Amino acid sequence: GLTVDPNNATAAYNLGIYQVTLGNKSEAVRLWQLAIKNDPDLVDPYKSLAIYYLYDKKDTNQARIFNKKYEKISGNKGIPGI
Repeated sequence: GLTVDPNNATAAYNLGIYQVTLGNKSEAVRLWQLAIKNDPDLVDPYKSLAIYYLYDKKDTNQARIFNKKYEKISGNKGIPGI
């Protein structure tokens, strides 16, 4: 199977996206959290986690936390309405 360098945040993020396509959302979340741990300034995992918590888990509070981190780091608007 595919493996990821545990210190490569971009690889962890991208492998998380791949896991979503396979329907393995819990593994995607784990990989996105690993990506953030290894590179807290990588913006994409924050947005992906915000979307996951908003739409999959219906957890607006958790989605808002990741959305705000995304906005702060990226300087872009995050997900509207949260």
